[in-house]
Amino acid sequence: MAGLKPNDFNWIIEGKLAVSECIGGGGLTPRKIRREEEIQWIKSQGINAIFSLLDSDFNLKNYQEVGFRTYHYPAVGEHPTTSLYTIFDAIKEALSDKDIKLLIHRETLDEYVPGILAGYLIHSELLNDPILARTILERILGKPLSPESIALIPPLESSFVNFGAVTYTATTTKPKTVSDTKPKTVSELGTLDE
Repeated sequence: MAGLKPNDFNWIIEGKLAVSECIGGGGLTPRKIRREEEIQWIKSQGINAIFSLLDSDFNLKNYQEVGFRTYHYPAVGEHPTTSLYTIFDAIKEALSDKDIKLLIHRETLDEYVPGILAGYLIHSELLNDPILARTILERILGKPLSPESIALIPPLESSFVNFGAVTYTATTTKPKTVSDTKPKTVSELGTLDE
């Protein structure tokens, strides 16, 4: 296989949505040869669009020059919650094109990127359980999500009932059992029985 796999590259939805750190590495001086090698590897995976969560438009021109469709939605600073639903909607819109294979990146896979991805899975209704979305991302990435990341996963408003100081969760479907096999991507989960 040609090229160099980007650091922290993982498929979230096999063949459709992936994540990695910034192509070419983070920091103010990414390595040009490394970036070129990683772009070559990404293209060999069929990825044809880059969704940047970087604060700046760093590298977008380079991506466009080699044929990637680009999206830029900065997850600004340490609190990207102000732009969260805009980011969810933009990812959903990008992936609505059946030909798009999207790579989402930020300088590093900090504590916010996994939360944004898990939140997207809930917001787009690919999953209907915030705890399941969190668990899947933890398994895919091989590490637990931070409290900051978990805070970015929206609850399902229709499944929560607030009675004063106590919040109750309504269960509308029978409980699911998780087998011992760990899914590597969301698409490996299959469909959930109602």
